[in-house]
Amino acid sequence: MEPLILTLLLVAVLIVFLTELLPYDATAVLAVFVLVIISSGTVHDLIADLSGLDLFFLTPDVAISGFANEAVVTIGAMFIISTALMRTGAVGFLGDKIIAFSRGRP
Repeated sequence: MEPLILTLLLVAVLIVFLTELLPYDATAVLAVFVLVIISSGTVHDLIADLSGLDLFFLTPDVAISGFANEAVVTIGAMFIISTALMRTGAVGFLGDKIIAFSRGRP
């Protein structure tokens, strides 16, 4: 039964990705959140009582353990810095300077 539930969740996430109902980052975080909620606390107990299934997909400790990795923090910082550079116009400014320097040559 667990593979079926995971497959249904994966299909739902893919549909949301493809239809862009939610932003990609929100969809990814929501998928992890659903896995954690299903696996812990009252929801887990309710599912176990109603269906007899003891589902453990993702514990909260495992869900946030990736943030302890330096690579994850570095990539997140790169996204923040690149967005800031685009919003301030620095990327456009540098792009114009590079085009002017190259005088239109590829």
